Amino acid sequence: MMRILGRIPEWLGLAVAPAKAGARAEARPPMEEIGTTGTPFFAGYLRDLGEYNPTLEGLSAFATYEKMRRSDAQVAATLMSMKLPIRSAEWTVTAPENATPVEQEAADLVRECLLEEIKFDSVVRNALLMLDFGCSAHADHWYVDGNRVRIKKLKPLLPVTFQRWITDPEENLVAIEQYGAMGDTYVTKLVEADRLALFTFEQEGANFAGRSMLRPVYQHWYIKSNLYKIDAISIERNGMGVPYAIMAENAKKEDRDTALAYVEKLSTHEKAGIVLPNGWVFGLKGVEGTLRDPKESIAHHNMMIAMAALAQFMMLGQSSGGNRALGESLGDFFYMGLQATAKAISEELSRTTIRRLCDYNFAGLTRYPKVVAQKIQGIEFGTLYAALKELAGAGLVQGDDELESYLRKTMGLPEAGKEPRVKAAPPAPEPEKMPRMNTDKQAEPTAKKLQASDAGLRRQAGTVGSEGARRAEKCLALAEIVGELDAGRDQIAAALRRARGRVQKEIVNKLVNTPVRNLHRVSIAPDAKLLAEVEAVLRGVYEFGVGQVAEERTRQAPATAGILRAADLRTPLGIYADGVVGEFTNNLNARAANVALDWMRRPGADTTKGETILAIEGELDGQSDKWMDGVASKGTNEAFAEGRADGYEEHKDEISSVIYSALLDLNTCEACAAADGDEGATPGDIADVPNPDCDGGDRCRCVHVYVFSDEVRQ
Repeated sequence: MMRILGRIPEWLGLAVAPAKAGARAEARPPMEEIGTTGTPFFAGYLRDLGEYNPTLEGLSAFATYEKMRRSDAQVAATLMSMKLPIRSAEWTVTAPENATPVEQEAADLVRECLLEEIKFDSVVRNALLMLDFGCSAHADHWYVDGNRVRIKKLKPLLPVTFQRWITDPEENLVAIEQYGAMGDTYVTKLVEADRLALFTFEQEGANFAGRSMLRPVYQHWYIKSNLYKIDAISIERNGMGVPYAIMAENAKKEDRDTALAYVEKLSTHEKAGIVLPNGWVFGLKGVEGTLRDPKESIAHHNMMIAMAALAQFMMLGQSSGGNRALGESLGDFFYMGLQATAKAISEELSRTTIRRLCDYNFAGLTRYPKVVAQKIQGIEFGTLYAALKELAGAGLVQGDDELESYLRKTMGLPEAGKEPRVKAAPPAPEPEKMPRMNTDKQAEPTAKKLQASDAGLRRQAGTVGSEGARRAEKCLALAEIVGELDAGRDQIAAALRRARGRVQKEIVNKLVNTPVRNLHRVSIAPDAKLLAEVEAVLRGVYEFGVGQVAEERTRQAPATAGILRAADLRTPLGIYADGVVGEFTNNLNARAANVALDWMRRPGADTTKGETILAIEGELDGQSDKWMDGVASKGTNEAFAEGRADGYEEHKDEISSVIYSALLDLNTCEACAAADGDEGATPGDIADVPNPDCDGGDRCRCVHVYVFSDEVRQ
């Protein structure tokens, strides 16, 4: 075998120099191109060997795609779903990393020419025609301004005009031959490749025409368009019924012709009528039996059209299946595809138009600026807020001017002025001097609530009076407490969401097998696994609350703080876990019962129990699950308050007084604002926490702050 392998170069006619002992091999790779892509060009006319449908070859394919995108709403919507996020993205020009002054100047010139002096959206819009037709292009047009060459326009070259692809022997594109209208005549134009920016979708080999996104859609569009025709014909023919006439005995040929004219010409309108001879019978005959409804097939083909673009999430609202989580997962994958398409556009622009612009203006440039698309996927403010809150609670992110500027820009807010971020609130006017804007009795309580809410924000900002946070409140680890409460709430909410499927399935199965009159009595036992998960999280929050009291003891009087003492603490965490899981189960049970009752009372519902269960579960999955955050927040706040209460029991002989604090709540309700600052000898002398009168219910984050006898006052 080695002997055969050694003779291969000789058989191929390759000259192999004998290796010298101790000589170093010269690293010179072969420079000639080898192999072929297999893309056939006949006199410049490109042929796609893989295309088996002659309707979708060459220029005839462009005509078909034009018809598809102009006539079908689903095709148009799918294309727009792919184009609009890219067009609405934030396009920017970036300089190379650690750019030199010349490279930065080149980037500034590109930014001016592309993003300021021409309508860049038209450039992107033209480039995205590659989705419709498989390819698109523009030609660079220049002008001289002083000592600079600048872009006059990027002229769009429509794909329907591409007639021939001129290539060199190595299958590199040399030029495109166009045949299209110019003014009042048709002309042939040759556009050189060094003036082009060619955008190709799904290019294989040297097939510069690419493959349209509509190619895999064609089959479904074709079948669906014919189904619409069949549906229209069936409505026309069977909506009224087929007219027929029974003639009397011994009818003559003239009678037969007259009867035939009746049934052929009869149409439905407000003056339709017919007069028959004696003994004749006229009627309308409808189709008997079960008819095949084409709407189900049409819906299937619409789904397939969306699926070709990875845009199945568009169809979730048009069927009983699917939920919010599924839609988000499909959307993420869809936006990944759009990011790849935008990247292809930016790379082609950077490789052609931008590089040529830089070479015309800057000699010796080796690194070039790039145009890139940012923020293709819109940022949901709720998600952004939750993420920042998590990071801030963990101490990984701190507010600064740069972050504020980014958030303002992202949310479309005005730029920050020179005024300080948080202003001290002006003193509230005396009640009798407050202007009355109307006579509505609700105005005054509303104003008080707004003032109370604003007070909570100003308390955290440290702008109430001269002290901001009061005495012992300054020893609260504010960021740590908020972070721990938020983390506990989110962990419990995540556990509830994970358990929702199995708990919901158990409830729905029980509901479907229960008579309608007894649906309100259906209940299930709390989920044991969920109880264990919730109790574990609450234990961590509880222990955190206990530890915070000891730490505040140290902060208030560091010189006299002793070693933490062990105590027999009461830990009714199982009660709180039962409360969380019970409220979750009862809430889910009530929602499921309402949906089940509504579903079972629908007229004409003829489904199996399995189909009914799936339908009810699908409808429940589509409902918002934000209420779970409230359930989780309730348990977390109660466990934290219980931990602080047990911390008080451990140190009560050292505690001289207790202060009610609403410092942790940004939006302070009227009841909590009224209790804020109350001080008593024991927790029983002031309002309970969480405050039972709080407008936010169990989401209240008010705490008791303990003042130790040897508190160091600064």
